Amino acid sequence: SICWDYHHHRADVTQALEQGMDSIERTRSAARHRGARHRGSQVMNLVSGSANVATWEKAGCIDRMFNHVNRAILRRWGAFPEESQGDHSSHRHSIEHVLCEMQATERAFVVFKTERGRDRALKASGKGIPFNDSTIKLQNVVHEPESLIWEEFCVSEGEHFKRMMKAYIITLATAVVWTALLYLPYARYIASFSFANRDEPGAGAEELFVCLVVAGNLCICVVSAVCIKSAGFKFVDDEERAFISLYTFALSLNLILDMMLTAVLSYRQMVGIGVHTADGRLLKDLETYQEIFESYPMQKALGNTIYHYCWPATFFLPFVAEQIALVLFPHHAGCLFIRSSKELEGKKAEKALTLPIMEQARYA
Repeated sequence: SICWDYHHHRADVTQALEQGMDSIERTRSAARHRGARHRGSQVMNLVSGSANVATWEKAGCIDRMFNHVNRAILRRWGAFPEESQGDHSSHRHSIEHVLCEMQATERAFVVFKTERGRDRALKASGKGIPFNDSTIKLQNVVHEPESLIWEEFCVSEGEHFKRMMKAYIITLATAVVWTALLYLPYARYIASFSFANRDEPGAGAEELFVCLVVAGNLCICVVSAVCIKSAGFKFVDDEERAFISLYTFALSLNLILDMMLTAVLSYRQMVGIGVHTADGRLLKDLETYQEIFESYPMQKALGNTIYHYCWPATFFLPFVAEQIALVLFPHHAGCLFIRSSKELEGKKAEKALTLPIMEQARYA
């Protein structure tokens, strides 16, 4: 299997393959349903299709707006048929031109029937196999064929390193911006209370903090996944390992920023209500940061805050929300789309019900 350089034509190649599969499926379906009964059903489908077109043309502005939204969502999922049905020949000509102009990368994969055959080939190749003006070198690969990301083999090592540095910078900037735009306003709101004589925020402040933590963790997860997907990894195993590293780095940074904010808020709250240390001194009378941090009231407040940060904001709510957002809601929306659109059948219906790939790496 040759690794072709089709990174910039991935959409065209994917569309051509999907059209080929759809054409094969339609041909097989027509062959299974030949006969008078099928011809009668075709006539009924034609009549109903004409009625659908008429209904579409007579639909109001609100219905047309929602229809456009539905079509846009289905196109994003890759489930809606193309609007232009008369240019299949031109598209086939263009994809043939793309395939003829496509160049191979420096890598190819050979799958042997047995490990013994693979080992004999590696031993026989020695230092390499002469081919024209080049030398072909065989190397044992521990990855499974299903883990190959074919369109990324055109990315060089230097370009891959630049993309990884860009991924870490973007993730770092996201954590800092999230803290500056959301956590700091929350901190200023909490700091506006003196916490003396019942001058303290309402019961919704804690729920607001939980929402900020949940949204921040999900945002970090999405940004990390998008950056890693565009980094140019050639194998899924390497991609998942890099995602774990980047996601752990981002969450650690986010936790450090949150704990800094929590320490300031807890200290201000305890000073406002006149908390004493174990030796009877007021917390506000402590002079050094080490004394403040090592005092029991501060340790207790930080411990409680870490507990609330972890549960339910980090260890429970994001995983429940992920099941709703990536499993239940897409499946329900896909069922509604299929039920309301007669154009969604076969492969298109399968794509409408295909669930997004969940990032299992961060569950480790």
